[in-house]
Amino acid sequence: MKTAVSVIVPCYNVAPYVDECMSGLAEQTLGPMEIICVDDGSTDGSGPLCDRLASGDERVRVIHLDRNMGVSAARNRGMKETDGRWLCFIDGDDWVTPSYLQELVSAVEDGACDLVVEGLCSVRAGKKDEVTVPQPMELDARPGEEEAWVRLFRSFLLFGPVVKLYRRTLLSRHSIRFPEDVSYGEDLMFNMAYLKYIRRLRTVDKAGYFYRRAEEGTLSTRFVPEKFIWIVRQKYFHTRGLEGASIEEYLAFRWWGLVYNALFEIYRFRDRYGLAERMKAVRTIVGTPENNLLRAYPGVFHCPGWMSMCLFNRWPFCLFLLMEGARAGKNKSNGHA
Repeated sequence: MKTAVSVIVPCYNVAPYVDECMSGLAEQTLGPMEIICVDDGSTDGSGPLCDRLASGDERVRVIHLDRNMGVSAARNRGMKETDGRWLCFIDGDDWVTPSYLQELVSAVEDGACDLVVEGLCSVRAGKKDEVTVPQPMELDARPGEEEAWVRLFRSFLLFGPVVKLYRRTLLSRHSIRFPEDVSYGEDLMFNMAYLKYIRRLRTVDKAGYFYRRAEEGTLSTRFVPEKFIWIVRQKYFHTRGLEGASIEEYLAFRWWGLVYNALFEIYRFRDRYGLAERMKAVRTIVGTPENNLLRAYPGVFHCPGWMSMCLFNRWPFCLFLLMEGARAGKNKSNGHA
């Protein structure tokens, strides 16, 4: 019997977590399946640990890369080694419920869709878990479905390769792979390339995937790559003819949030930046051409009036002084020197 699902698990220095990940896969209620664990040149013993976990389960194979190639290369190598009708990606430091794969497969048994998306539980040490469950829906990538696509993009579930089933023949026919020369946004690029060719997308209103979130770097240092992701998203909408007020409003909302967070992250991590660096960061953000979109949708995102005025008029020095003053005032009210 041909394998129903091939699960690809890239692993790089995940020794504290890979046992939990592989145990969850070993307990799956789904029938025929294979698990390809790709050790991406780990240096913490993850490789031998994967070998030990695979030794008692014939469904599991471990591939060892000679050196750390990056998660995209590890996933691509895993894709080459599989023969399942459907592909599923699970990161080596995450875990899933025993019914997770069965839930995904049940959504594709009628053969009517090419992509299944489920919800997830986002886990971060010391913080409350965040559960995201999509509304049950079926979507065709065509004009007239804009509102539903916006709702799904707002959930952030389309950005990464996890919580999904991909049709293998579609990936092979169009030579879709993860870009290995990109260090940020490669997951979204992979998904946008795949979405170009699907007939229909179906969601599962459950959250059987537990995504372990690492502490993030400051958004100010990620502003340019975050802008790149925004542009990838914008191009996908336009190439598929998904346009109109709802799409433009969504893009404006995402851009407002990106700019707002980037500005305030500069001052959240103020100690990491000198005065000249902070001014340079503010000037970069204010001078971005995409800020023109904000003029058309000034009310989609709530921020101080002085901030929007400086952005609309491209007054970086004024915004810089106001933010420096706001930060100084907050420190004074909190009793800091």
